Amino acid sequence: MPPSTASNSMPSPPSRQAKRSPSTTSTTLPKSSEGIRSDPMNTTTPPPRALLLVAPGCPHCASLLELLCQEVKGGSLARLEVANIASDPEPARQRGVRSVPWLELDGLAFEGSMTPGELREWLSFPPEARLERWMEKGLKEGRMRQVETLVRERPEILDLLLGLLEREEAAVSIRLGAMAILEEAAGGGALSRLVPRLGAIATNGGTAARVDACYLLGLTGAEEARPWLESCLGDENPELREVAREALATLGGEPSE
Repeated sequence: MPPSTASNSMPSPPSRQAKRSPSTTSTTLPKSSEGIRSDPMNTTTPPPRALLLVAPGCPHCASLLELLCQEVKGGSLARLEVANIASDPEPARQRGVRSVPWLELDGLAFEGSMTPGELREWLSFPPEARLERWMEKGLKEGRMRQVETLVRERPEILDLLLGLLEREEAAVSIRLGAMAILEEAAGGGALSRLVPRLGAIATNGGTAARVDACYLLGLTGAEEARPWLESCLGDENPELREVAREALATLGGEPSE
């Protein structure tokens, strides 16, 4: 279940900033709570880190902050940083945030409030699964630019978009958004390393995924894509044959004999 979009518009920063000294109250850690990072033999994936942007008078901010603090205490979050945008608007400005609460988990942005169940679900995912689910959710909700920006910063995650294309049950908005981002990536040559994966999808994927993969193979500009496309010329699906021919034409030259 996606997070609700309840949020508060970002207020103007006050003319004077109040300073608060950190509390000196502390608790001595028991020897058993050294954490997973202290054991060099422990290969468990560390919990995510979070940044929460809040503002005065935002009830949803207070409830989400309380939930996050509970997760830090329980160990599901490794670290929580909180910024009051009324006192320090810079984090919001840098990230283009216009409303709060706004949460970032290991670089993934979430807008609006969350229920305890929703937060725990996001925290329970392994990093790659969390990233793929975030991309899927963003495309489904029409936030393609947000996903596109992340892919541009981290081109190695293009593989996850192919995973979304392989899902025959994926919503149209997800497929269209994923294809648009992959097409743009082709312009920078980022698709060429995905030829083996695209070829496998074109050969063994579902009907829609095979057609999309053939089209993308043509955009790779890689000669390694040619055998995969030629193998699709004799397929029983007329749409796939047509797309394969067009993709070969995009690569240039004639099909191999």
